[in-house]
Amino acid sequence: MGKSFYVATNGNDSNPGTIDKPWKTFKKAVLSAPAGCTVYVRGGTYKEQLAMSRIGALGAWTTFMAYPGEEVTIDGEGVPLPDNWGGLIELGVEQFIRISGFRVINSAMHGIFVHESSNIKVDNNYIENTYSAGISFENSSNFVVDKNTAINCATLGQGAWTPICIGNSSFATASNNVVDGTTIEGISFIDIQGGKIFSNKVSNCGVGIYINSWDDHMSDIEAYDNVVYSQDGICVNTERSGPVSHVRVYRNIVYNNDRRGLAAGWGGDPGYPVTLHDIEFANNISYGNAEEGFVVYAREDSDVQNIIVRNNLIYGNRGSGVKVDPIVSTPFILKNISIINNTVYGNGSADIWGSGGINICTREDCKGVYDGITVRNNIVSGNLNFSIAVWPWGTAPAGLVIDHNLVEGYLDNQGGFGETYGKDPVVGASSFVDAGNANFRLLKDSAAIDKGSNDGAPSADFDGTARPQGIGIDIGAFEYVPR
Repeated sequence: MGKSFYVATNGNDSNPGTIDKPWKTFKKAVLSAPAGCTVYVRGGTYKEQLAMSRIGALGAWTTFMAYPGEEVTIDGEGVPLPDNWGGLIELGVEQFIRISGFRVINSAMHGIFVHESSNIKVDNNYIENTYSAGISFENSSNFVVDKNTAINCATLGQGAWTPICIGNSSFATASNNVVDGTTIEGISFIDIQGGKIFSNKVSNCGVGIYINSWDDHMSDIEAYDNVVYSQDGICVNTERSGPVSHVRVYRNIVYNNDRRGLAAGWGGDPGYPVTLHDIEFANNISYGNAEEGFVVYAREDSDVQNIIVRNNLIYGNRGSGVKVDPIVSTPFILKNISIINNTVYGNGSADIWGSGGINICTREDCKGVYDGITVRNNIVSGNLNFSIAVWPWGTAPAGLVIDHNLVEGYLDNQGGFGETYGKDPVVGASSFVDAGNANFRLLKDSAAIDKGSNDGAPSADFDGTARPQGIGIDIGAFEYVPR
């Protein structure tokens, strides 16, 4: 275990840095502390940038942290940053560094800024009122951002870095963070190769969690066990020319967002292609959102393929529960979209025209490749305007398959939305345990039991219970388990 050193507001840089004779400034600690040590910062307010460069060493973790039980505030009010750039805490060309337990406020740019570094851990910090990012990593690898709180960061607004902004990096983890209060994205992963976003709580932001490429290929990302309520929940997208592939979004709760809950293919700057391949949304809960619970878009020059939507609970959204929408007449590819074994309940509102259950939108002037859309084994119950619709122009995309869905509340196309049962439908009672309290597990008399198709069905249900439990696959997100 490395040696310990100390910094305190009543210290002196002529001291040896011991607990009884601490240093006074971060600068002295950075210049004097050897790799592999721990620097404890005693309680108080510091009006100084903590900037490190080439202090870490391979395999020897160096830690800067608040002294246990004491509040350490780094206040950027009136503190100049070199070239009006960087962060109040900044790591450049570093490795094996941990930053822990600080309160970072009022930065003229970033709160904590890490670039060209590897093997970094930033944890248990509180960041508030930063002009740009609360925590930003750029061109770095193998790092963890854990148990931090970012409040009212990125006050610059549109075009700013986000409260937790991870860009052009690899093997990144953002976990157990709390983010609140910005007009732009809460947690953003941009041009990342290999990353995990899990167990975060994001509220009152633009897009809560934004998985987005810019110029580079982005792949192998997982987002799970997050709770999001903002303007939009979780979005997988590309804004420029960089493709996105192999992304899994699962076990998240997205609710009461001002717009959509879950989205893929939102679109980017005009003239740039949108390429999304092999994206999975599974075992999520999306409810109470002001627009769609889940939506796949195809915009100009989109290439959106191999999207799987399975085992999700999508209910009480004011727009459609699930919507697949090629919203342009210009060329695009929207291919192999599988919507399987979801429970879609009580979606739609009178003031959103065309809202309902599962909505496969079409265009009579479609110039794109729109092929291979599968809607199978879903419970579609109690939705406004329609259960399952091919709408609004009525011409089904090539290769559209709608089969083995339980439809409860068929409206016989009363609104002209192209409502359809599809093939081999089940018409009967879903018999949920308690739909009013969002318990969509099945009672023993449910018409969904054993009536689904094996084709493409998930091997386990929303709870992780193996399928099938009876003689056949059950329809909806849950397999019936006798109680």
